Amino acid sequence: MIGTPLCAIAGAQLGHFLGARFGRKMFDKPDSRLFKRDHVVRAEEFFEKFGPAKAVILARFVPIVRTFMNPVAGVLGMTPKRFFLWNVIGGLVWVEGLLFLGYFLGGQVDPKQIDKYILPGVFLIVLISLIPIFVEAIKHRRAGKQLPEPSGKHHRVPTGFDGQF
Repeated sequence: MIGTPLCAIAGAQLGHFLGARFGRKMFDKPDSRLFKRDHVVRAEEFFEKFGPAKAVILARFVPIVRTFMNPVAGVLGMTPKRFFLWNVIGGLVWVEGLLFLGYFLGGQVDPKQIDKYILPGVFLIVLISLIPIFVEAIKHRRAGKQLPEPSGKHHRVPTGFDGQF
């Protein structure tokens, strides 16, 4: 309950630091086995669509975007102080929510019959996690367009609280 959110928050802060420190150079490299340019583009689109605060929180719940949001926020100039605030909120909601959900669901299952629930549960989690990816792929396929290059058009994100979440 304490260590897991701290690690999630620290990992995201490191991602933001790397994005802010090494900037666009980090994302302008060609695709590799682990790094795909379209993942960065999706994270940028997510950032633009929801705004900095919401994007940092909501990205925790979206596979792939979750991985790239933190460095993208650094690249796009979200200040470390502002990122930290929303990172802490998102990290706590995400990690503690999953821990409480696991505790609650674990209390509902007979330990002798756990095998009956684990595989369907894992399948359901993976399926739910893939839904946003499928939705985006279908949108892009229907639109008949390729993903754009990372824009890099954002240099600074407003640092003040503008009343938006």
